[in-house]
Amino acid sequence: MKKCLALILFLCSSFQVSFADESVEKIPCLIIKSVTNYSPYDLAFIDRSNNWYFILKAESKVGISCCIEDYENIVIANDLFEKMHEYAQVAIVKMEQNGELSNNNGSFLNMNVMPGGIDDGSGFVTGPVDSTIVKFLMVASDGSCTMSAATLKDHECNEIEIHISFSIDPENVRNNIFRIQGSFEIEEK
Repeated sequence: MKKCLALILFLCSSFQVSFADESVEKIPCLIIKSVTNYSPYDLAFIDRSNNWYFILKAESKVGISCCIEDYENIVIANDLFEKMHEYAQVAIVKMEQNGELSNNNGSFLNMNVMPGGIDDGSGFVTGPVDSTIVKFLMVASDGSCTMSAATLKDHECNEIEIHISFSIDPENVRNNIFRIQGSFEIEEK
């Protein structure tokens, strides 16, 4: 009886280990490789995950190598700005002419890798079924939101290099409205 119980326990523990090993999903590293600022404003690009920032001069491009760590999916919902304020990896803040960060003019940016073809809880389905996507979500302090996604060609890639661009509608510049828009391109490695 003891041998039978020991065998059952062994089989159960082996099954659990096997199950756990198979369920581990490889998550690629997101690496920001370049940031382009097409706006007429200097911007502070603040990596809140790694606690560093740089100033992106107006109408300039910077090459960097910043790994986005501990990313998570942020769901578009009624309290999106508060969630982004708390969880987003990056803050983009307008620099005032005196070199200080603006208190009222900023946006939050979050990027994550997730399965495509499913509703992430927001009511939006991004990417085809059985795909993997990079989701790009940007929210401004005025509540405006930009969400886009890119479908990965290679589910087994180790790194995803991201090239980000920021711009502002010229009409908003003329009306002194800071509503930054973001877009991105990816390269799989």
